[in-house]
Amino acid sequence: KRLVIEAMPSLTESETSVIIESPGAEKNKGPIWDIVLKPIVLPAVTNGKLKVLELAAGSGVHTQHFLSSILDDDKNIDIEWHPSDPDPASRASLNARAKLAVMEKYILPANGWVVGVEGGTACSDGARDTDGKTVSST
Repeated sequence: KRLVIEAMPSLTESETSVIIESPGAEKNKGPIWDIVLKPIVLPAVTNGKLKVLELAAGSGVHTQHFLSSILDDDKNIDIEWHPSDPDPASRASLNARAKLAVMEKYILPANGWVVGVEGGTACSDGARDTDGKTVSST
């Protein structure tokens, strides 16, 4: 048998410097997955596919843990994970964590979000009222 080790990606100093540590998220990631999300997320897999929109993803600690937990359960699930957060520093941290964990094929680049005046999603689509003016995305 040959052991194949996937090479760790090389992150630049600027990429690693943007990773935000979150002791609270590290502490609660396991219980949130085990008690709250696992019973909901795994049954939601349809035909081997799972799409997730994560709101307020923060630094990426939960994103990385939840995705690895799903893949530990079934490596054949086709996952499309859409993390979002209004904070640019959190989005940079999340993207760096995804690259470091070699999960970029599952985790799309984090995007910002604002609440739509017409109920647009958290992924910057739909009409917005971000500065007192209604803006339509077309």
